[in-house]
Amino acid sequence: MTQFVRSCAFPAGWNIGEDTQGGGFQAVVLLDVLEHIAAPRLFLSAIYRCLRPGAWLAAQVPNFRSLLLVIEGARNNNICHGHWSYFESATLIRLLSQNGFELRFLETYISELDRVLAYPDTAIATAWKELPGIPLEAPRSQCGGREFDPPLLHQNVIRSSPMKTGNFSVIQGFRPFPIQRTPVKSGNHDEHIAMNANPPPVFVTKPSLPPLEEFIPYLREIWDSSILTNSGPFHQRFEAALCRYLGVEHVNLFVNGTVALLTALQALRIAGEVITTPFSFVATSHVLLWNGVKPVFVDIGENTMNMDPGRIEAAITPRTTAILAVHCYGRPCDVHAIQDIADRYNLKVIYDAAHAFGVKDEAGSILRHGDLSVLSFHATKVFNTFEGGAIVCPDEKTKKHIDYLKNFGHADEVTVVANGINGKMNEFCAALGLLQLEHVDRALTARKAIDARYREKLADTRGIHCLEREKNSNHAYFPILIKEDYPVTRDELYRCLQDIGIRPRRYFYPLISEFPMYRGLDSARVDNLPVATRLARQVLCLPIYPGLELSVVDAICDCIAGRG
Repeated sequence: MTQFVRSCAFPAGWNIGEDTQGGGFQAVVLLDVLEHIAAPRLFLSAIYRCLRPGAWLAAQVPNFRSLLLVIEGARNNNICHGHWSYFESATLIRLLSQNGFELRFLETYISELDRVLAYPDTAIATAWKELPGIPLEAPRSQCGGREFDPPLLHQNVIRSSPMKTGNFSVIQGFRPFPIQRTPVKSGNHDEHIAMNANPPPVFVTKPSLPPLEEFIPYLREIWDSSILTNSGPFHQRFEAALCRYLGVEHVNLFVNGTVALLTALQALRIAGEVITTPFSFVATSHVLLWNGVKPVFVDIGENTMNMDPGRIEAAITPRTTAILAVHCYGRPCDVHAIQDIADRYNLKVIYDAAHAFGVKDEAGSILRHGDLSVLSFHATKVFNTFEGGAIVCPDEKTKKHIDYLKNFGHADEVTVVANGINGKMNEFCAALGLLQLEHVDRALTARKAIDARYREKLADTRGIHCLEREKNSNHAYFPILIKEDYPVTRDELYRCLQDIGIRPRRYFYPLISEFPMYRGLDSARVDNLPVATRLARQVLCLPIYPGLELSVVDAICDCIAGRG
C-alpha cells in the first residue's frame, strides 16, 4: 500500500488553540486496543496495524488535561484496560460522548505522538523513544509529497528527524471501504458519528447471491407445497436446468461436494490405491481414507498447479484402481494425457471439479471427461446453492445407481438395492440454485474483469508471478506466486495484507501430504513432491468475487507493489 506523508493545514472548523501542554491541536486518541508492548519492533508492528482505515479518532476537547481526567476516572472505575490508550472503540466513543466531547472522524489520519504518548513511563512511550525515528515523526518541512510505505515500519529502515512540538503530519491512506455512520446516544438525541472504526474485511471470496425479492416467490412455492426434500419439484427443475447450462446429459444433486465425492468413489467401487494430488483442499484425500482407500501422491506441474501426468505412471502399482485429479483453481487438468494413462492401465478417472463450474475446453464442458466429475456449490465457490454439490455422470444407468446411493439405497418404498447414505439436496438449496443460474453469467463476467485488473496492475511488480491466462477460465481464484526476488516472504506479505483488512488465503498450504494422517505415507515425502512443496510456500490467492470494487483491487495491488 503506497501512501503519502505531507504537511497539511488542520481541517476547517477545528479549534486548535493552546492547552496546558503547549501548542498543537488538543488530542488524538488511539482506538485500537494495544497490548502492553515492550519490544520496539512489535510496537512498530502494532502502530502499523492502527493505520487501517478508521483506526484513528480525533477528539475536540476543552483542554488536554480534562480529557486525561475523564479517562483516568474511567480507569479507576475499571471501564478501560488499565491505561488510557487501551480503550476499545465503542467504550471510548460512549465515554467521550457522555462527557460532552465533540467527536469527528477525519478521513485522513492525524497523529501528534507527543500527545498520544502522554505517559512517558509506559512501555509504548519507552519503545518509541528507543527508536531512531520513522516517517510519522518527520517535521512538516521534510514531509511534502514524499512516498512512504507503512510495511517498512516493521523493518525500521526509513530515518527522519523527530517531530517538533506543535507540528503534525497527515497520513493520507487508501480508503477502499465506505465510511459508516453509527448512531450514538448522547444526551437527549441521537448523533451520527462519521467513523469507520471496524471496516468490513475483504475476504478472498464472498458468496454471490441474487436479490432477495427474487427468491421470496420460490420460498412461497416451497411453503405452499410443503415439500422440503426427497427430490421435490425444485430438485427436479434444478437438475434439468443445470444439465442444460453445463452442456452435460446427467447430473445428480447432493447435499455438498464432499458427500458427492464420497459417493462417486462408492459408485465406481474404488478400492486399493488411488493416485492423487497433494495440492488441493484436504477433502480430496479425506474421502479416500473414509472409503478405506490409500492415497498415493504425485507432484504437480510448475505452471498448471495440477497433477503432472508425467509423474503418474511411476506411481502405479498392482493395487492402483483409479486416478483422482483436481482442476485446481478451475484450471483444467491435462485430461487427454490422464485418460490415455488410465486406458492403458485400466484405471478409473474421477475429477474433483469443485472449482471448475462452467469451465470448457475446445469441445465443450470440462466436466464430461473421466468416469465421473464432482462439483461443489459451497458458499466459497463460483456458483453456490448455500451449500451443495453434484456428480456429472455419462449415462442413465450410472445416474440411477448414484440416485440410489444418495437416498439410503432405496429403489422404492420397500426395496433397498445398495448400502446408501442420505446425500440429497433439499428444496431450499435447489430453489436457490435454479435462481442462481439466471445470474451466474454476470458473476463470471465480473470475475473476468477483476482477473484482468490484477494482471494489469501487477504486471511489472518484481517478484510477483501471475499464472498464465486460461482461455476458458471461470476465474474461480486469483493465485499469485511470491518469488525469491520479492523483498519479503509470502507469509510476511500475507500478514501485511491481513493488517489492513485484506484476507487472502494461502491455497493450498500446507500440502495435504503434510497433515498427520498422511505424512507417514511413502508418497508424502518432500523429495517426492518438490514442485508442490515449493509452490505451496509461494502461493497467495487474492480476493476475487462479484461486487469487489476495482478500486479495492487497485489498493491491494498498490500494497503489493509498494513492497516490491
